[in-house]
Amino acid sequence: MPTMHQGGKRAENDVFLAATGMTRFGKRSEALKDLFREAYDDLVKRALSQHVYKKSREVNQAIDAVYVGSMNPEEFAGIGNIATAVADHLGLVGLPTTAVETASSTGLATFFQAYLAVRSG
Repeated sequence: MPTMHQGGKRAENDVFLAATGMTRFGKRSEALKDLFREAYDDLVKRALSQHVYKKSREVNQAIDAVYVGSMNPEEFAGIGNIATAVADHLGLVGLPTTAVETASSTGLATFFQAYLAVRSG
């Protein structure tokens, strides 16, 4: 579903966000990887409810890469190589993974890096 611009024409290199997922807000006691699982399960649920995909298997097959944003996971959660650890935990083994850490802007920076990768083809 491409984004339409003035005149109804699709622009080159448009990027469409099919669905997002997130965790509940607040202080949490779960392991970091389990919080990523919660966000991923929410993403799958939203993609299915918006009729972007018909089965959760189709969502998994549509993923080409994994971008993980987390501030200092080695220090706070004791997890190194966080992007690969999260992808493996989600069953997305073998996909290219990228970890992004920029302190308080990690979420935006992660989204932007993923956007740039999709837009560049």
